Amino acid sequence: VDTAAALLAETPGVLVVPMTLLRQEYRDEIFGGLASRRIPVRHVALSPEETILRSRIAGREEYPGDEEQSERVRRWAYEHIGPYRDALGWITEDAHVIDNSALTPRGTAELIAEAVRNGNAAPCPIVQSPEPTAETVAAGVLLFDEQDRVLLVDPT
Repeated sequence: VDTAAALLAETPGVLVVPMTLLRQEYRDEIFGGLASRRIPVRHVALSPEETILRSRIAGREEYPGDEEQSERVRRWAYEHIGPYRDALGWITEDAHVIDNSALTPRGTAELIAEAVRNGNAAPCPIVQSPEPTAETVAAGVLLFDEQDRVLLVDPT
């Protein structure tokens, strides 16, 4: 989140961050962190047919010359197809979904850019804190244990 904010401060425009978030709490943490910095998030999910996805994984060579390491990466990717399919329910709630089964990587990138440009990939409706209208005295979260000891101070 900090890196994305720093990049956008130096180079305004659209920042595309390719990542796979299979746990909703991670998505919420990242999107919430961006929203807290007033960085709009346009969530785009690529959803190729599973047979195409498996074929693409089989053809990957992440470590040229090191078949063993490349196979580990492919195995990891295969193991995450099920969790990805399970996560599609909540992913597609706020994402602009693109079936890139028949698209090249360049064609996929062009379709993502077009979706952002024409508004089909609209900003996610994430709650953002309003701009302060006066001085803030203090803000933060304190967590206590059963004996009223402070466990964590989060100065958000």
